[in-house]
Amino acid sequence: MSNIKEIFVKTEKCTGCQSCKLACAVAHPQSKNLFAALNETVKPKSRLYVEWLPGNTKVPILCRHCEDAPCVNACISGATTRTDDGLVITAADKCIGCWTCVMVCPYGVIGRDADYGKAYRCDRCQNDENQAIKIRPVSQPAPQAPCSMKLWKVFQKTGANSYRKNL
Repeated sequence: MSNIKEIFVKTEKCTGCQSCKLACAVAHPQSKNLFAALNETVKPKSRLYVEWLPGNTKVPILCRHCEDAPCVNACISGATTRTDDGLVITAADKCIGCWTCVMVCPYGVIGRDADYGKAYRCDRCQNDENQAIKIRPVSQPAPQAPCSMKLWKVFQKTGANSYRKNL
């Protein structure tokens, strides 16, 4: 897991504008354009969620790529696996839409595409690095780029609970 990047958000300053959700949705369609993506077969979907907590606190949450990921163990089709870099990914061509991963996720951040019967999650913008270069530096996840408050911070994992600032 030497190359995994962890994303942290300064939740105490988040305004809940949800520009991170929009950027995430735009980063994944083939067109990389929100309006063009609306006409694509697979509609744009955000892979992160902004939750509102008591005290008017806003918290963007996304897949944490758990070290002991319950979704990997629960996946009955083998669609959910861990890459050599430590990312937990779901292969859409293997996913059978049983939603077991959704039920066991401790953070509730695995999405369900009911139209196609597939699960999806934050992939740390790894799906197509060549495309990602065109809209932002590869080291910068899509939700980080539009955040006007500059609340998203990316760190390189260096040990069990230690991180080195990456951006």
